[in-house]
Amino acid sequence: MTAIDAVETTREQTQEIIAISQHERIMDAARLMHENRVGCLIVAADTNDETMVGVITERDILGWISNASPETYFQQVREIMTTNVISCRPDTSAGESLEQMKRFHIRHMPIVEDGKAVGILSVRDLLEQHL
Repeated sequence: MTAIDAVETTREQTQEIIAISQHERIMDAARLMHENRVGCLIVAADTNDETMVGVITERDILGWISNASPETYFQQVREIMTTNVISCRPDTSAGESLEQMKRFHIRHMPIVEDGKAVGILSVRDLLEQHL
């Protein structure tokens, strides 16, 4: 089974990629995650440019909250996003993807093809394949 197969078979339909511009506020990213019940967003270069420049996760936001003050309310996503993104290709095996996730201690991995995110693989996707 490949990474993209794991995502598609554990969800009723392929989940839409949820992205946010690096120039949006961190609070907007938190709201978008909450509204869509996801733990990771693809960060795009800009509203009109879907090029992936990073990801922002629940952990990134929790770390920011623990140090937040009223002055930080308007900080942008780019200030806390992860830019050194560990990703896989659609044809990467589910086993190899899981090994990378364990090695790098991550729960979400963008599936990237031609520089563009085509899915996000989660540990939950892989777990559901084994249940």
